[in-house]
Amino acid sequence: MNYLRFIVAMVFCLWLGGCDIYPKDPRKTLQNIHETSTINIGVIEAPPWASHITMEGPEIDIARAFADHLNVAPHWVPISIHQAVEKLDLGELDIVIGGLTTTTPYDGIGLTRPYKETGNDGNDQHVLGLRRGENHLLVELETFIETYKAGAP
Repeated sequence: MNYLRFIVAMVFCLWLGGCDIYPKDPRKTLQNIHETSTINIGVIEAPPWASHITMEGPEIDIARAFADHLNVAPHWVPISIHQAVEKLDLGELDIVIGGLTTTTPYDGIGLTRPYKETGNDGNDQHVLGLRRGENHLLVELETFIETYKAGAP
């Protein structure tokens, strides 16, 4: 019986030794944001959520506050939804704002959890977009959004 416990303990130690810090950004997006002191924000023209023309809207406010939270400068990039997928994949954008919902039909965009529900039945669940697989950035952004929402009027 002691032999079995020893084997289980050894397997557990080997498994634990193979673990690393999670969540990770395979393409190091959050690390690059900190190194360059800039966050590249794609803005889809989608009033009232975000407007790159007037630089107004609740998603502009969230993105600006997130940049402040990271202590980096926002670099605003006017884009279409089609450009967003490509620019996120190429690493030219870090996040995308502009009226995205959970039903956004583009596979190339990772989505945050909904931060706001609208519509008569609450089916329009608004999200922000980011590069797929960049989980460290996703966790940082979602944690920030929850804190931001809690302090919002």
